[in-house]
Amino acid sequence: MALIKTQGLHIWFANPEIGLHKVCVTSLDLGDVSYTEIDTTTLCETEMKQSVKGLMEKGESSLGLNLDLSNPAHTALYDLAMDKSDPEVKWVIGCSLDSDVTDYDATLAPTYESSTDTFTLPDKRHWVTATGSVESFPLEIEPDSIMKTTVKINQKTPWTIKRAS
Repeated sequence: MALIKTQGLHIWFANPEIGLHKVCVTSLDLGDVSYTEIDTTTLCETEMKQSVKGLMEKGESSLGLNLDLSNPAHTALYDLAMDKSDPEVKWVIGCSLDSDVTDYDATLAPTYESSTDTFTLPDKRHWVTATGSVESFPLEIEPDSIMKTTVKINQKTPWTIKRAS
C-alpha cells in the first residue's frame, strides 16, 4: 500500500476572467458532499423507514493561506470572494508522490485553456478536481503572528479523483 503524503501537494484554480493561478496552502479541507433522502416508506412498514438517495447537497471546502497581498493568486481569491456575480471557478489539486505508479511525476502541472474553460491533466500524476465559487475570504489576525485567511469554497460539483496511469 502506498500512502500519498500531503507535502508536495499543489493547488491550481482558474476561470476565463482570472486565468490560471497556483496557490500554496497551509491547510485544505475538501468538505463533504451529501445527498438528500427521499422517503419511500409505505404504511405497511412497521419497523423502519425506507428511502432512496435524492439530490446532492452542495458541499463547502476551505483552504488556509498565509496572506500575501503581493501574490496574484491571493488577490485573485479575494476578488472572487468580493464578486457578487459569484463566478464559477475550476479547482485542481495535484497529489504528491505515489511510489506505486511507474514514472509518477509530482512536478507535473495542468494546463488551462480559458477559451473553453478546461484543464488538461497529465497522466503521470493523481488529480482531484471540482468546480465551486469563492464564498468568503475572512482575515485572521492574532498577536505575534502573521495575517492568515481560511478561504471558503462553495462546491458546485463533488471532488473527483483522476488516478495516474
